[in-house]
Amino acid sequence: MDSETQFGEFPSMVAIFKEELSEGCKKKLVFRCSGSLIKKNVILTVAHCVVWLDISTLIVRAGEWDLETDKEILNHQDRRVTKVLHPINYKGDFYNDFALVFTKYSFSLQDNIQLICLPSEDDIIIKDKCYTSGWSKTVSYNKYTIVKETESGKTKETGQYKVSILKKYGLTMIPQKKCSIPLNGPQFVLHDSYICVDGIKDMCRNDNGSPYMCPYKDDPDRLVQVGIVVHCGKANTPGTYINVVSFMPWIKNTIYNRPY
Repeated sequence: MDSETQFGEFPSMVAIFKEELSEGCKKKLVFRCSGSLIKKNVILTVAHCVVWLDISTLIVRAGEWDLETDKEILNHQDRRVTKVLHPINYKGDFYNDFALVFTKYSFSLQDNIQLICLPSEDDIIIKDKCYTSGWSKTVSYNKYTIVKETESGKTKETGQYKVSILKKYGLTMIPQKKCSIPLNGPQFVLHDSYICVDGIKDMCRNDNGSPYMCPYKDDPDRLVQVGIVVHCGKANTPGTYINVVSFMPWIKNTIYNRPY
């Protein structure tokens, strides 16, 4: 299932922007990547999106839906970043490519801003009902018609407006063995720190950091984040996502033992 989301359908999604100066020295926000809200002031995303940037230029936005408008049912919230932490053995390559982003102030939870559940080893999930979501920096145009009453009668005004609404993608988790061969041949074994996903669409050109979420088997209405989008699939090639449960000890230790 690939479609636009409903407003507030994935309330743990966040957008990460970089503040830049445009012509005329006016500040503008440039979309960098996505992430997920795991604590009121902590975001989980990919390291390569944030670690080499000046954190004073980073803005995290929760509650976003349509990037092209501020006129939504509930307001989004923006927060500045105070710290970015990642595993010390992240070298800028494929491995350990994830980070925790700490905001200066906590987000206020509301219907369109909520925390995502994080996984544990004993979770039982429905692997063929999983989703990821993202904006993919895709802009489309909706048409509109306005009927106006005038002295001479009714007139119609038509036009179009830009939208960049959060999308969702139904993606099935597949076994490691089925994943290794199409990636690099029968001798290749995908590391346990990654999970393999089938049914990939071209959705993450700019959505690295998006959560890969699956429903609990005993509570299908609740989603748990099992992965992070970091490497998209291509035709006949699976996608490989960071396996969040592999790094839960580091995530928990970093959050609870750091005064941020």
